[in-house]
Amino acid sequence: MPSVPSGAELRYRFTAQRRDGAAESTRWFSCRVAAWRPGAADTVRVDAASSVPARPSEVEVLDDGERVLRVRFALPLTTGEHVTGFGERFDALDHRGQRLDSMVFEQYKSQGAHRRTYLPMPFAHVVGGAGWGFHVRTSRRVWFDIGASDASRLVVEAETDAVAEAAAIELALYTGAPTEVLDAFLAEVGRPTELPDWVFRLWASGNEWNTQAEVERQMALHREHDIPVGSVVIEAWSDESTFTAFRDARYEVRADGGPLRLDDFDFPSEGAWPDPKGMVDALHESDVRVHLWQIPLMKMRPHPQGQARADADAAIREGVLIRRSPRRVASALPQPRLVVPAGTHARSDRRARCTVVDREAPLPRGGGRHRRVQDRRGRARVGRGPALSRRQPRRRVEQPVPRGLRRGIRTTARVGGQGAGDVQPCGLHGLAGARCVLGGRRELHVGGLPVVDARRALGRSQRRPLLGMGHRRVLGRHPDPELYVRAMAASVFVPIMQYHSEFNHHRLPSRDRTPWNIAERTGTTP
Repeated sequence: MPSVPSGAELRYRFTAQRRDGAAESTRWFSCRVAAWRPGAADTVRVDAASSVPARPSEVEVLDDGERVLRVRFALPLTTGEHVTGFGERFDALDHRGQRLDSMVFEQYKSQGAHRRTYLPMPFAHVVGGAGWGFHVRTSRRVWFDIGASDASRLVVEAETDAVAEAAAIELALYTGAPTEVLDAFLAEVGRPTELPDWVFRLWASGNEWNTQAEVERQMALHREHDIPVGSVVIEAWSDESTFTAFRDARYEVRADGGPLRLDDFDFPSEGAWPDPKGMVDALHESDVRVHLWQIPLMKMRPHPQGQARADADAAIREGVLIRRSPRRVASALPQPRLVVPAGTHARSDRRARCTVVDREAPLPRGGGRHRRVQDRRGRARVGRGPALSRRQPRRRVEQPVPRGLRRGIRTTARVGGQGAGDVQPCGLHGLAGARCVLGGRRELHVGGLPVVDARRALGRSQRRPLLGMGHRRVLGRHPDPELYVRAMAASVFVPIMQYHSEFNHHRLPSRDRTPWNIAERTGTTP
């Protein structure tokens, strides 16, 4: 291409010749040319006390003539200083010498190998010297070069969308010991929610527990073996169309996409869930909380039918879907054409009226990665779609559940409890996988999240499925008894303890990770 000056507008398209000789062209695209240039002194607005030993320098901006697209600056690193934080990180506690970013990524297992995370934070501690920390106040993507290119510099590059260069990005600097730095950060973004006592009792779940009869049988077995369950998570409860109705339930479609109530449903006696209300009432009487696994998304492929079609039509008609651009709706992982309702609209909390808790939300994506998305008002977000929609359930259920098990950027510290994704064990007896998970938990604590779960403390794999959880089907032989006991013992010392079994297509023997089933399959004493 010829040299094009910064600020110029390019209009282009791609053309190709098919094998039959015919020519084919795409539609026309346009973009503005951006270039890096030195930034002004007020480009980075600094909020810091005079005692903080660091200040940004070498400020640059990526400018297209109309908007500032990125800001880049450097912070000093001295010999002996170590940098920790940046949210959940599975590979290391000290990130000096690494390159990281704060992008929410749906990395299914092997997170440590790819340095990807569900829970990034543009916040870190710098310890070993005078003691300080920093927080890049943005929910957009941020890149960090932590002494990798130059051992004396921590380079920060952040996406912006500023019209003017002045105060295009905000930076908070804290000083003191790690406890003082963390206290200052939490005072700014919000402190973790105090959780009720029932959260700290055992959570039990299994993808095979996909009928009312099986759930009731499993809970009875827990009582028989004197294992006190505090919560049961029912994952495979809903249909595969709306994700909001019990499987086999009959109801009239609401053409306006409005919420359905219990009286609108008919539960056939021969169906999977003949009396879900009766089941829930009985579990409550036994002091067991009930959680229905949910994703705050709308499935658009294959083409939705029935209530799913009405919901989609209403969402499109009323413009309540998060968008990548004014003309494109954002889709989400792990499947294509899963669209994300914007949680700022009353219509978008429909699923909150149908479920007790929603977790494991896939994230807005674009081009294979999670990029900038926009809510219905055109405001850009990075990885915040699920966080927006997850505020609703807390206000909708009779006994509010903690705003936990959420993924996001910056606001994560306000969450009471946190689940951190599927982790696959590797190496001898899964110890490498366990070390990876424990490192991730440690990093969450550094960022101000005291309560994390152990439901994936040793993950799952095709060869050594253990105490894992998730909606993807992974089959394999049972773990050996010693590894199972070690995993269970480790889980006891994590605030939220849960075990889960993978879906087994009703094959025998059962793959349930319940202690008695492991004992029966391996011939050991439970």
